[in-house]
Amino acid sequence: MNRALSRRQFLIGTGGLAAAGLIAACAMPAAPMEDDAAEGSGMTGELTIDMQYVPGKVTADTPVALHEILHIASEYEDMHPGVEVIFEEPFKATEAMTQPTYFRAGAAAGTLPDITFTYGLTFIYDKDTIVPTTEYLNQPNHYIPAGQPGSSRWLDQWFEDVHPIVLADGNNYDIPVGWGGPGLVIAYNKEIFAEAGLSGPPEKTYYDYYQACQQILDTGTIPVESTLLSWEWDRMVDYLVRAMGLFELIDINGDGFCDDVEQTRAAVAGIVRLDSPYWVEPTRIWKEATNYYQPGYLQMAQTTSAIGYGEVFMTEQTSMVWNASRIWPQLMELGGTDKFGVFNLPRLTNKLTPWGEEDPTWLIARGTESKTVTKTARERGRVDLAVDFLKFMTTPANTARLIHERLGTNLVLPTIKGLEDLEVDDDVKGLVSDYEADTAKPGFSSDRIGDWHFWYEWFSAIQAYFADDMTLEEMIQIQIDVLPTFIENFLVDKELHAEAAEWEKMQADYTPPPWGDYAVPSEPFVMPFNA
Repeated sequence: MNRALSRRQFLIGTGGLAAAGLIAACAMPAAPMEDDAAEGSGMTGELTIDMQYVPGKVTADTPVALHEILHIASEYEDMHPGVEVIFEEPFKATEAMTQPTYFRAGAAAGTLPDITFTYGLTFIYDKDTIVPTTEYLNQPNHYIPAGQPGSSRWLDQWFEDVHPIVLADGNNYDIPVGWGGPGLVIAYNKEIFAEAGLSGPPEKTYYDYYQACQQILDTGTIPVESTLLSWEWDRMVDYLVRAMGLFELIDINGDGFCDDVEQTRAAVAGIVRLDSPYWVEPTRIWKEATNYYQPGYLQMAQTTSAIGYGEVFMTEQTSMVWNASRIWPQLMELGGTDKFGVFNLPRLTNKLTPWGEEDPTWLIARGTESKTVTKTARERGRVDLAVDFLKFMTTPANTARLIHERLGTNLVLPTIKGLEDLEVDDDVKGLVSDYEADTAKPGFSSDRIGDWHFWYEWFSAIQAYFADDMTLEEMIQIQIDVLPTFIENFLVDKELHAEAAEWEKMQADYTPPPWGDYAVPSEPFVMPFNA
């Protein structure tokens, strides 16, 4: 396995030792420890970490070099003279080496870093490659000052929506970092909005959002550059699944998320149906909504527009863009918050579809990276050291330093408590206000049923329907026909056939919520304000 330089080797090799001291002196100080309960006393050994990026280096993924983790590691080493922190080259997934394959192969060979990153356990699948973190998350974190969230129980440091994922055995297996992307954020051009007679972002419903789109379209401007192909539909499905009382049935372990195993289980058990209102109605709405998107939308690659991410919006050809988090630094250079604003994804209510609720809880996807402690760390006897370093890294003081640095590369927001005074623009801070007030829940991805290749088959059918090459009923039937193959591939890959046999028995006990004589509509959807 390729290894990067250790933190000390990097600083000395680049002549940056003095500069590092200056930066560290100017940065927010690390959180103090209680003298009589110093965390990690007696820690020794080499600790290897995959941060997902190469600290201190400019790469394609990090156009601005990120140094702050090197300074945090240096401070940790100074506190624990027997420890050396080494940052390894990050893993890059390929078709031949996916993240699950990498974890399994690395665990078998003993070559995984002690700490590595993940975007959630749906990317790992095999919990035997990593260490349960439940007992550690329930320990005090003495790097956090007494009386602050997390000092008595580390888990209390995070907002509820980014709590570590719980698997069916009741254990946590990951540790979130202290920041994350704000999820599905829409940026808007305040000047174009004003020209269309809009004083600010639309109210937080899809009805009002689409009405604003129509108002902008009437002025001759394209309303939206969409760089995310399925997430608009995905969030609508999420609202209707909850409105119809199905979310709790899909969410087996009650952690507030529905991963690919849970959704596949629900499909096998007959809980998830592709000819149901919660799947069909968002598709009809989505087709009509594409009238507000930039030309060539259907020909885009998976998540990137044809001429570059956000370029249509940044050249003022559209008034809005999904998703704004990646281009936030560029927007600040092009006019800052005087010219650009941001708002979270709208809610789907009964103003747009009778299957929606009148006032649903707001669902916002706030992503977060996670760290996992690997089987290799256990075999080396480094689990306590790995956990102790993560406790130090995720304190509010250290997290604030990492967030400020990250804002130079993309829009990130706190996922932990204690950073209410973080100096970011009010428009940005408003993105998380509903979380802090406990008035929002995390959203989930609704298209994680079966083998991930199903997504491509699913979207190919969507494209044909949007282009009027097939009817809605034909499109739904194609999806129904191909799904069993991808579920079978999923069961083979995850070795879940025994569980699937039990899932099938649920069909006898499950009665779908009554949706009457609902049939896939033949007529096109029309926006209510245009009817």
